[in-house]
Amino acid sequence: QSVSEDFLTSLQRAYAGDSVFADALNTAMGGVRMSGRKAPTGDNMNQTAKAVAELLTRADGPRIAVMESQGWDTHFKQDVRLKSMLQQVSEAVVTLKDGLGPVWDDTAVIIVSEFGRTAAENGNRGTDHGTGGIAMLAGGQVRGGQIAGQWPGLSSRSLYEGRDLAAVNDYESLFKGVLMSHLGMDEGAVERDIFPGSGAKQPMDGLFRV
Repeated sequence: QSVSEDFLTSLQRAYAGDSVFADALNTAMGGVRMSGRKAPTGDNMNQTAKAVAELLTRADGPRIAVMESQGWDTHFKQDVRLKSMLQQVSEAVVTLKDGLGPVWDDTAVIIVSEFGRTAAENGNRGTDHGTGGIAMLAGGQVRGGQIAGQWPGLSSRSLYEGRDLAAVNDYESLFKGVLMSHLGMDEGAVERDIFPGSGAKQPMDGLFRV
């Protein structure tokens, strides 16, 4: 399995103070081959999803896992590239679901982008770096079939600076909603230890089945 060395280094740094996560990562890295920043193929993503499912279903395994997908900087031929990339993500989620089996019923998958794109196409049939991004939830515990949070719209008056989707929903609100409603974490601990200074950002509700 080939993944980005930068990504693994970041995970090792983040997990350095947590023996459970650090041990799980070191175990998983036994079958990992370092690579450059080449975009993953569908097979790579599926293999990663299979490995993640195996870790999460272990009785002594972690409760949280992270996967990374690169190649989304679609400055040109976005229509062709997005079709392939989104299919890879879709297939990886299905692979994860199949690998988790009954554990899927208690699972939430968060799919987020680290940056947005412009609302309008550029001259190369792509889009440039923008402001607003996207997040999606999947899993047996997710209350699907809805758009959560606010939708600012794509009219010219709604766009940020006339070019970008307005960023009206904070990732912190989404993450806090998942941590509290799905994982049952205490609000004080989340705001003190995970997202300090985020008290003004309310956790997103209505994301999970009651």
